[in-house]
Amino acid sequence: MNITYDKAKIEDFECIYQFNKQQIDDYEIIENIDYDRVLTWVRKKIEN
Repeated sequence: MNITYDKAKIEDFECIYQFNKQQIDDYEIIENIDYDRVLTWVRKKIEN
């Protein structure tokens, strides 16, 4: 069985961002992180 991946498209951005944000919301202690900075980092990583 082979698994293949396609490069994400611009229309996938928001879904990928929301998925990552939900992971952060679920698993990080929000009070202990610079939440805005983390979300900015996530956004930049997805864009690049």
